[in-house]
Amino acid sequence: MKNVPHTVTDAAIATIRERIEASVYPVGSLLLAQRQLSEELAISRASLREVLTTLEALGMLHIRPGKGVYVSSTQASSTHAWRFADQASLPDTYQIRFTLEGFVALLAAHSIGDDDID
Repeated sequence: MKNVPHTVTDAAIATIRERIEASVYPVGSLLLAQRQLSEELAISRASLREVLTTLEALGMLHIRPGKGVYVSSTQASSTHAWRFADQASLPDTYQIRFTLEGFVALLAAHSIGDDDID
């Protein structure tokens, strides 16, 4: 039985990986703009950025700020070393990020003032 994605981001990662592997997005091609891609995948742009960052860490995409997101490989690369691999695993890093983002948003919500809202 094929693995079933558990989250919106997992499903989007699987969709984009399938499209890359099927050459819908060939190596070297530029992906759609984030707004268009997030609408097509029916996910938020924040979730899409998480997806793109994950696929970049796997070596499948290359994000060029201000230029776009390019397909760099048809398969996740085990030779594409994550630069912090000796300190923490990539899944652990994403898990801590997921945990901290909500907490930081809560802290920001409690500390925002009327001037900040305006």
